[in-house]
Amino acid sequence: PANPESITLGGWDHLGHHRFIRLEDGGRTEGRQTIFIEDTLFSNVPQRREVIVDVDKFEAGKKIEEWLLSPTDDSPEQRAEVLTLLCGLPRTGRFRPGRICYVRTPLRTDAFTVHHAAVRVSQSRGEPPAKYWFRCDTWHSDDLPFGVAQLQFSVTRDDDAVTVTELLLRVEQASSFPASADSVEKRTAE
Repeated sequence: PANPESITLGGWDHLGHHRFIRLEDGGRTEGRQTIFIEDTLFSNVPQRREVIVDVDKFEAGKKIEEWLLSPTDDSPEQRAEVLTLLCGLPRTGRFRPGRICYVRTPLRTDAFTVHHAAVRVSQSRGEPPAKYWFRCDTWHSDDLPFGVAQLQFSVTRDDDAVTVTELLLRVEQASSFPASADSVEKRTAE
């Protein structure tokens, strides 16, 4: 696309490193959507990936393993890393819808109206094995490219409910969005 839709979500990790994920529209052909993803979630050096999505399966609510089309030269390790990146978890789970609320961002003075959803999965780690809960919270807005206003990842120990790590990513840049909530109301009223 000439002017591709894009969004960047960013935040600071527990060590003071800026972490980000940037999504950019790579175009759609024959029911397949290409998305370019650049991120620093697994490394201090930005990683760039190309992801191809089967749009019909995605919109039908199929599992990520069904709608994520991987380029043929991907290794199983690369595919697993992309799955982890897109799910925000070490394995897939089903998001549970939450409430409608508001998220303030640096993009404009008033908040975006968002729909909250969350998923959590357990996994054992370490020696001796200890159970941990991995959670991903999302705040979706139809007013932003790719529909994401905020993401939060957390890991909690099962035995004492202590949060081991947490990362909040909020939209920092978007190629397009309404200037204010008022402009959304005007657009829907017309």
